[in-house]
Amino acid sequence: MAHETHPLVVRWRGFIDKPFARLQEIESESAQGLAGLRESAPTDYTQYSGVFGGLDNRVSQLKDKLDSTWEDNVEPQFEDGDDSTSGLLDAGLDLKSWAEIEIDAHWAQFQATQAAEFYRSLEPTARGQIPRSVPCTQCGSPVVAPDPFAMQSVSCSSCSAVNQVAPTPELSAYAGFATAYAEEQVVKLRFDVERFRREVDMAQRAKRERDDDSNEGLASLERWEQMERAYWQKYAELVAQHSGKPIDQAWVDARLKQFYMYTLESEQEWVSKHGRRSQQM
Repeated sequence: MAHETHPLVVRWRGFIDKPFARLQEIESESAQGLAGLRESAPTDYTQYSGVFGGLDNRVSQLKDKLDSTWEDNVEPQFEDGDDSTSGLLDAGLDLKSWAEIEIDAHWAQFQATQAAEFYRSLEPTARGQIPRSVPCTQCGSPVVAPDPFAMQSVSCSSCSAVNQVAPTPELSAYAGFATAYAEEQVVKLRFDVERFRREVDMAQRAKRERDDDSNEGLASLERWEQMERAYWQKYAELVAQHSGKPIDQAWVDARLKQFYMYTLESEQEWVSKHGRRSQQM
């Protein structure tokens, strides 16, 4: 950054460090409380996840403070500089923009890891109850549920009587484990996409200020498509890996269809070369 040693930038960077420090404090405090919940209510994910609502609000307040400090105190100082501060406002905006995305990334990783911790804590008990079987209501023979995590009707192999087999509380609570484990592993990929898009936005702003053509360019859009596809594909692969089920390619295609329809297909340069892929899926 050309202005990284300017006093205004140095002070602004110093302020930005404060929300990050507070975020780490919130995460440390929250981790202890969530660990306590896992012990006291090991099968109640609703109560566990409900804690994140309040925590999200606290993290939002950090970002709100960043915004208000910039608008009320910092931005006017950047705007009031002399010729020696040309481009300084962009430097300050870039720092703010990166701070916001890194706060989001750090917090998303914390949430995903804590969600996965719920399932890791429950895993030994839940796994010990698989396969799930109950005595047949007619003949007493063991009736095994094909899916141990769901309520289902199962015919007895001995007498053909239909039995209702329900999961235990532990198995019911553990049902979301594959998605949680996958989400924990793909947070970085998701925010790699977000960081790339932030870089593109910054470059576009610089072009507009130079009165250059502000079109993003086909190469950038194609890279975006590749990153989105890689993210959703990896997500589906990890869910399949953890669950032991086939990759749900239809789910991946559905996510990409939305991406094409509402994002890439609004770019004429993309449509001119690739057409409307959402209509082909």
